[in-house]
Amino acid sequence: YVIAGPSDLKREAQSRLDILHDYYLSVNTLIQVAAPILVGKRKEVQKAVQRRCRHNHVFLRSMMELVDGVEVYPVEGGWSAVIKVWLIEDEEEFVLQLLKEQHVLVHPGFFYDFLDSGNLVVSLLTGLETFRSGVKRLVKVLRDQ
Repeated sequence: YVIAGPSDLKREAQSRLDILHDYYLSVNTLIQVAAPILVGKRKEVQKAVQRRCRHNHVFLRSMMELVDGVEVYPVEGGWSAVIKVWLIEDEEEFVLQLLKEQHVLVHPGFFYDFLDSGNLVVSLLTGLETFRSGVKRLVKVLRDQ
C-alpha cells in the first residue's frame, strides 16, 4: 500500500494500518484444521496451565523467603510473577549476568514498564523441574550478593 499526505498524518495512518494488519493476519491451514480439537481440549489445557503456574508460584515464594531484601508480589492474573529485589540497581546488568553465568532467564521490570528498579519478571509456565532449578540458581546468586 502507499500512504500519501502530510508527514504527521502519514505516521498516524501507518500506525493504524499496522494495527489493522496485525488483527487480520490469516490463520494457517494446520491451525484451522486442528481448531475443533484444540477448542475441545481447552478445559484440560487450562487446568494444566493453572496447576503448573500455582505450583511454580508456591515454590518461588518459599525459595525467596530464604533471601533478605526480596519480595514476591502477589499474582493478580496471567502466568508471570514479579520479584522485587531491593539490592539490584541495574536490572539489565543483573539479568544479563544471570543469563550468562547461570543460564537463567528472567526479564527486567522495565520490559513491563515498571518505573522503579529492582523488579524481575519470571514465567510461571516453565516446566516444574526447569523452573525449580532456575529459581535455586537465582536464590544462590541473590544470597551471594
